[in-house]
Amino acid sequence: MRWLWAPRAVWQIVVVSMAAVLTPLTLLLFHTTEVMEQLARQNRMVNEEAIQITESTRNLVSGLIDMERIARQYRIIGDPALLELFRTRLETFEPALKNVGAYMKSQHLATRADMIGEHLNALRSEFARDPVDGEAVDALLGQFAQSQTDLEGLTAGAREELRRAMRLQSEATVIARENVLSTAILLIPVTLGLIVAFTIIIVRPMQHLQASIRRLGNSDPSQGDPVEMKGPYEMMRLGRQLEWLRLRLAEVNEQKQEFLRHISHELKTPLASIREGTQLMKEQVVGDLSHGQREVMNLVDDNSKRLQQMIENLLLMSRSELVSPHVHERFTLLKLGQELLQQHKLTMANHEMTLCLGGPGVTLFMDKRTLHTILDNLLSNAVAYGARGGRIWLEWDETDGFLNIRVANSGEPIAENEQSMIFEPFYQGRHRRQGAVKGSGIGLAVARQCTDNLNGRLHLVEHPKAATCFEVQLPTSLLTPPGER
Repeated sequence: MRWLWAPRAVWQIVVVSMAAVLTPLTLLLFHTTEVMEQLARQNRMVNEEAIQITESTRNLVSGLIDMERIARQYRIIGDPALLELFRTRLETFEPALKNVGAYMKSQHLATRADMIGEHLNALRSEFARDPVDGEAVDALLGQFAQSQTDLEGLTAGAREELRRAMRLQSEATVIARENVLSTAILLIPVTLGLIVAFTIIIVRPMQHLQASIRRLGNSDPSQGDPVEMKGPYEMMRLGRQLEWLRLRLAEVNEQKQEFLRHISHELKTPLASIREGTQLMKEQVVGDLSHGQREVMNLVDDNSKRLQQMIENLLLMSRSELVSPHVHERFTLLKLGQELLQQHKLTMANHEMTLCLGGPGVTLFMDKRTLHTILDNLLSNAVAYGARGGRIWLEWDETDGFLNIRVANSGEPIAENEQSMIFEPFYQGRHRRQGAVKGSGIGLAVARQCTDNLNGRLHLVEHPKAATCFEVQLPTSLLTPPGER
């Protein structure tokens, strides 16, 4: 992913992500506030109109009754003060009547308001004549009943208009609420999407970093891909440092392999001379040996063989030819077990150990030297760490398409916190091996690597009688040559 804006630090991404996530929520809050303020204004206007119209209709009813009473009194008494009072009440009545008439949405009700106004103005005009036309005034006084009826209709219409306004305001409130809800429904997924997107943006470089460190620890540094980090500048800088570390580890690993190759070859030459001299002494070529001298020579020969095995393990660990194919041959597993027993017979006798060897008849077609290396290292480990006077088991069977070969020993079991590390090269647990020659810590590593080369598996398993048991699982395809499958 190519960054349009490349932040220098992770905290900058966090700040930008928080701002981006809060923006939709802020918009939702602002929109909700605007809607609520608009509804409040509309409610206030409707309430004010309702109060004004209610008060105006109440004044119109009482005012019309008063003007009718005053007009009839003036018609009888003819007091000018009553005429002035009528005019004053009419001046107060007309604005309220116009206000209610203007509020009416119905043309019919507005016409009624006009008719009431025309009736009262006509009566005022008749009162202003000199002399007063009595018949015209009486006719106008008789129209007060119709004006009262028109005013009642106008008042009922005003109440209906108020109810309609209230109903429209309630509908507007429902619509506004639905509008806010739909906006929230739209913005919440957007917010969640932004949270997920920025979480991925923040977490992905961290996961890439963890994966790079894991690959650096689990694979050969010289064979791994270059470490390349994407994201903020500090993550890319950390990626460059990890790449420098990978190259440095690859260089150190190459130096280690070179050292192992040189030291192994350097040790083989003097050891060959020691073994040759020991063999001559055992064959009494240089003279007869006493019983004690023969025991010493057997001990020297036994330990020289163990040293030779350690050197061969070092060579196997440092040689790239470890994974190359070897010559396949047919042999029985029982015969191989007997050969191994013969090789370790003297050491086991010194430790007063007993080997239990057995299993069904199995004929293999594979690289015998590789399987020999695996079992030889496992038996050496069992002899070295088994209990003095205890037992060693070399047994095998076939289950679920696999040949299972188990090498077990009595004694002290391997601690749980060490079981995941015992196959690491040069690792040695808290239990020390027996004998004058100490182990190098690569026997189990060589055995596992050889097992992997055979497409098999080497791991610790439970044994009903032994404290420690290693099991080699090999595919049964190794039992017969390819032409006979």
